[in-house]
Amino acid sequence: MVAALVCVTVVLGIYPADRTVWCVEMVWAVGLWAILLLTRSKFRFSTSDYLCFFVWTVLQLVGAHYMFELVPMSVVAVAGLWKIVEWLYAVVDGGKAGAAFLGSQGDVWDAQKDILCDTLGAICSTALFLCRERKSAQ
Repeated sequence: MVAALVCVTVVLGIYPADRTVWCVEMVWAVGLWAILLLTRSKFRFSTSDYLCFFVWTVLQLVGAHYMFELVPMSVVAVAGLWKIVEWLYAVVDGGKAGAAFLGSQGDVWDAQKDILCDTLGAICSTALFLCRERKSAQ
């Protein structure tokens, strides 16, 4: 993971939107990984914990490259991915903890409703953003 992270860091360090912002964001991402690596002999997380942190770090690096406000990422895709993670955990666990994590509250359409709400929220916030931008451009 560290080797992959170094590669991603190098690639996303090429022509970032703002070099200063990129450097500031990098300090946090690299600093947290340094702490994890330095303390791994005394306290070791599970592989899945490191994987989750790796994914977070990659998202942080993408945000650093584009300066978060310009990140070309769809909220709907992230919501859908999270619902898949919930579903996979529920299948693997197969018990009450899996069902509780899934959080469907007895509704078989809960995941679809959540994704619909995320989609509508993304559409509404994008529309508001565009309206605000048009007004400020005038």
